[in-house]
Amino acid sequence: MARSIGPELHACRVALELKPGQVVSLGPGLPTMIPAYIPTVSGVVFHAENGVLGYGPTTGHGTGDRDLVDAGGQPINLLPGSVIVDQADSFGLVRGGYIDVGVVEAAQVSEKGDLVVRMASQPGPFPPVGASDVAAGARFLVAMMEHTTRDGAPRIVKECSHPTAGMECVDLIVTDLAVVQVTRDGLLLKEIAPGRTVAEVQEATEATLIPATDVKEMELSSAEGKSTDKVYLSPGLAVADIPDGAVSLLYGFAGPGGMAQYLLLALRERWGKALTIVRGRSTGCTSPSCKVRMGLTLRKEPRKAAAFPTRP
Repeated sequence: MARSIGPELHACRVALELKPGQVVSLGPGLPTMIPAYIPTVSGVVFHAENGVLGYGPTTGHGTGDRDLVDAGGQPINLLPGSVIVDQADSFGLVRGGYIDVGVVEAAQVSEKGDLVVRMASQPGPFPPVGASDVAAGARFLVAMMEHTTRDGAPRIVKECSHPTAGMECVDLIVTDLAVVQVTRDGLLLKEIAPGRTVAEVQEATEATLIPATDVKEMELSSAEGKSTDKVYLSPGLAVADIPDGAVSLLYGFAGPGGMAQYLLLALRERWGKALTIVRGRSTGCTSPSCKVRMGLTLRKEPRKAAAFPTRP
């Protein structure tokens, strides 16, 4: 089953779980994207197991101080009041119960909340040495992962088939298809991705899901709330509140790497159906090759409802 939301919206959804004043430990992988969707003045304090407390979003490839990195080895920005400690003190925070929320990228989660962070056959540059500590020490643990493997095998299973990092420790599972709460009675399905059904999510899950009475579409609004100036951190956030069937105006250079191209890709992640595209008629987007490129991006030929010249 293909992804329903991309990594950006995935991180955005997890960010909505975080509250001001919480100390949040982020593991390597997908969790490192979360700070980009939390305002730096929100009061959320991010912790990295390698010894950083109070940092902001990553600085991007090729920039920043290589000695200031998160748990995934990506350069980060230090915020006012942030501190750097040795790993003994860093793990002391985790084991001492000072972490309100832990977010880890999981490989498997069982119906009882058992956690696998890396499959035995899965190599990686950073061993998940801190996952067991976070699983045991965090007051609330979020498992962030794709719903299935690349081969289509379920990651939410009845029993884990790989070595676990923690037993009955996961409180919430957020995948690209669903938001699932781990309870004593079983796995409570709370939200499903746009365009998906409860039946489709269950089909991609080995463990039995219990649909909530108020199961709803996955909330994907920015953690910052509604922006008044409509300036967003990413294309994914820019299109997150576009309803299905809306007419969308895309303006800008539409070639590979252009702003409209990124918005088209984000729209494809958000909505793969019922799209009406209104675009500018510029010299960069009137050629047959450009139209084909737009059609391939959307996996269908876009319907041009209107056009206008970008210059006299």
